[in-house]
Amino acid sequence: MSDNPYPAAFAAFASLLEERFAQGIYTTEDCIRYLFFSSLLTHAGITPNEIVLEYPHPSFAGKEVDIYALPAGGQEGLVAELKYDRNISASNNNARTRQAGMIFSDIGRLARFDPLDEKIRRFLIYITDGEMQGYFRNPHNGLEWFLDAEIGREMLLNPDRLNSLSATFRRNAGEIGAKTSIALVYSAEMLGHALRIYEINPGNRQP
Repeated sequence: MSDNPYPAAFAAFASLLEERFAQGIYTTEDCIRYLFFSSLLTHAGITPNEIVLEYPHPSFAGKEVDIYALPAGGQEGLVAELKYDRNISASNNNARTRQAGMIFSDIGRLARFDPLDEKIRRFLIYITDGEMQGYFRNPHNGLEWFLDAEIGREMLLNPDRLNSLSATFRRNAGEIGAKTSIALVYSAEMLGHALRIYEINPGNRQP
């Protein structure tokens, strides 16, 4: 098995997702979660009993993460949050801003996911349609760097930068650690949708 099996798993996931959209199959966030789950099983050397869905977050009582793959066989664990933003409505920019804030809330929760002393990798899997693509690419909203980041470039989520954004965004994003950074590790476009996978680094991860 490769030292880094995730690129193959991400590519397989993107292929399944593109096929599903092309066939016009009704798709929810749960459907996409299971496509990702299948790709991990097939391409990342993870077995079904190493994966927990809706795993309790160790730092947030009553909160869960979408997917936690337990460290096994010398391989780092994996924790992932998956978000699928579809047409949320219309002309309501506050709704789009709220959605953007919730994505960054997921990033903050991933950064603070630290079960015992296990080594893990943290990923945000984000799929959106044209509406939120337009929102992120609008310079007026201050987040145009997010969707079209350079692959592999680590970006520090400077709190000062995020705190300059709208009150609606800040309220929904919550607190993000000053050392938290993200790197876009996979990107694909498909039938009006964008797929982005980011790796989250809380700033205290051991080499």
